[in-house]
Amino acid sequence: MLVLSACNHSNRTATATGDAELRQKLTGKWREDSQFPGGIHVQSERIVDSDGSYILHLTNTLADGVRTVTVAGTLEVKDGILIDTITNDLTYHTLVPRIAGVDRIIRVDEHQLIVRGTNTDAAVMTLIYQKVSR
Repeated sequence: MLVLSACNHSNRTATATGDAELRQKLTGKWREDSQFPGGIHVQSERIVDSDGSYILHLTNTLADGVRTVTVAGTLEVKDGILIDTITNDLTYHTLVPRIAGVDRIIRVDEHQLIVRGTNTDAAVMTLIYQKVSR
């Protein structure tokens, strides 16, 4: 029984350490540029502080025009999952807080963040963000 408890504690500590390292790598300015079906083009710039808080500027080019959105939020890492919570909708003032995304972190380093949506639909997206500054 003692051995099992020690192993479980050890795994939690390793996961917490890994999550803390991932969180630290998220600090900085990230850009993403995606094309979606229907002529939708999304460009984003997210500035992430060391505590996980962020400001996100989005430009969505749709068939009926261009929309810009600015939101503030927090990024939390749990067991390699990135949880994005919007805490302030600075453009439309919609209901907050709300979960904007739950994504599996595929890879993160000093230059790139790759995440895959955890949605079970067939249209699971992989997004690639480029780090432009620390």
